[in-house]
Amino acid sequence: MCMQVNLPFGCRIKVWDMEKEVCLVTLAGHLDTVYAVACSPSNTHLFVSASEDGCAKLWDVRQKSEVRSIYATNLHGVGLRSLAWQPGGNGRIAIGDARGRIVLTEIGDCSSDVISDCDVHSDAVNRLTFSPHQPSWLASASNDGTVVVTDMLDNIAVYSSSRHKDLVRGLVWSPTDQSLLRSCGLDAQLLCHSLAGTVEESGPASMETDGTEQKTS
Repeated sequence: MCMQVNLPFGCRIKVWDMEKEVCLVTLAGHLDTVYAVACSPSNTHLFVSASEDGCAKLWDVRQKSEVRSIYATNLHGVGLRSLAWQPGGNGRIAIGDARGRIVLTEIGDCSSDVISDCDVHSDAVNRLTFSPHQPSWLASASNDGTVVVTDMLDNIAVYSSSRHKDLVRGLVWSPTDQSLLRSCGLDAQLLCHSLAGTVEESGPASMETDGTEQKTS
C-alpha cells in the first residue's frame, strides 16, 4: 500500500491509499490551519504535523488518532509552519515557526525533548529538509527571502543565501551531489546552491550568467 498524508487547508488531515485512490481516515486534533506534515523514515504508520495553533503532534495511522503533542510554542499567536524528520531513524524532528525559529526535538517512547534551537531567520520558516548525505545538515527556507543550511549538531549556519527577492517556498537536496541544494520562491526564480557558492539555474522569469541578469522569453 502506498500512503500519502494530505492537508485540505484546514484543521483536519487526510490519509490516502494512493493505489486504491481512497481516503483511509480523516484526522482531527488541531485547532487551527495545519501547514505541514512529515512521515517517519523508519515507521510507515507514524507521521507528525505542525499547525498555526502552535502545536506539533505525533500520529499513528493504525490508531486513527493522535499519539500525543510533541512540541508547543510558548508564545501566544506564534504558529508552526514546517517540519522535517531527520534521516537515520533516531526520532529527531526539526520544527520551524512563524517568527523564524527552528527547534530540534527528539521523540521518546513516552515524551519528547527539545535538543536544540536556533534563530537563523527573521520571518516564518516555510520549508525544512535534512540532507540525505549529511544528516546533521538542515536546509531552511523563509519568508525573509533567505536559504540557510544549519549544522544541527553545533547549531552553526554553514551556508546562507539571500539571493531570492521574495518569499522562498521550496527546497530540495540533490540526490547525487551532497553539496547541491535547489530552492524556488515567489520571485519566480529557481536557484541552485552549492556550499562552495551559489549559481542560478534558468527559471520562468530570469537567469543569471557571469553576474549579468538576462530575461528569458
